[in-house]
Amino acid sequence: MVTMFARSEAKHDLRYKSYIADGDTKNDISIANSKPYGDYPITRYHCINHYSKRMKTRLMTIKKNYGRTHLSDKKTIGGKGRLGTFSSNPMKFR
Repeated sequence: MVTMFARSEAKHDLRYKSYIADGDTKNDISIANSKPYGDYPITRYHCINHYSKRMKTRLMTIKKNYGRTHLSDKKTIGGKGRLGTFSSNPMKFR
């Protein structure tokens, strides 16, 4: 990805001012360190789909680990009005 940023100016006479990241910090660090356009900043935007997928996985893990554990109100973590089931679409929580 660093190569793409570095050659864009010479090859196509353009500079990227932003990009959508997928959560891979190695790419982010390498782009920030290489400074392909000198002091011209490149803005990073987070992809909501990747974020949602990671959040869903973490919530499902919590529910799996603590599903039968009773909380202070003597109810479990799942159920109506609590951590429910998730649809297959990561953007759509039920």
